[in-house]
Amino acid sequence: MQRHPILSGTQPLKPQGPQFNVIQALAGLAQVIVAVVAYAQLNTPRAWWILALGAALLALTFGGPIVRRVRDRRLRRLDDHLARRVLPELRSLVNTFGKLVSPQNNDTLQTGLQEAFKNYHGMLERLHVPSVHVFDEMLHNVRVRLDEEPADAAHMLRALTEFYTVISAHSAQCMQPVFRSMPKDARDLLTPDGRGPLNSYRERYVAFQAAFAKFTEDLGESLRASRLHATYYVFRPDALN
Repeated sequence: MQRHPILSGTQPLKPQGPQFNVIQALAGLAQVIVAVVAYAQLNTPRAWWILALGAALLALTFGGPIVRRVRDRRLRRLDDHLARRVLPELRSLVNTFGKLVSPQNNDTLQTGLQEAFKNYHGMLERLHVPSVHVFDEMLHNVRVRLDEEPADAAHMLRALTEFYTVISAHSAQCMQPVFRSMPKDARDLLTPDGRGPLNSYRERYVAFQAAFAKFTEDLGESLRASRLHATYYVFRPDALN
């Protein structure tokens, strides 16, 4: 702390900025030059003391940043190695989710809703659940990202973020309208046979959700230099009854 020249109060000392480091580095370099010249011209042992002082100033100026840079580079390399190791698992999760929203499958959520409300005109439209083609196309873009090079941590985290965007959109536009906020009159129309395929889909979705949550949790704990870009929350629906 130092006293304020006008208010006679105290204020915190300003942190040493880049200008201070430059002055310190120049002082150390000057000491080294003086030491070399002194030893070459005078052959005096005092030159070694001057040289040691200059070297200490240079080490003080550049030692910390160099150590931090080497450490950060090592941690980034560990993260890149981790990314290459977990990419197959991330691809597997993408493929698992892809089966939930594949237009070629007849056990999707949309198929179950169409069957459940086939005798009630206009009821399905009230839920505003989009087509599986929307999510299938979004997953195609994620797969393209996963196949890009280089397979480093930054690339893997971008792919994970894009994948979570798809999952989050599916949760908000499909799972929640059906399993959380379905209108009561629509829910009352569901027969046991109508609820069966929807709850079966939910079970497969919850299994995927558990695997995805474990993947992101383990990844977050294993990263060293990088950090996950978001909290990957996924809605967990209760069964329809």
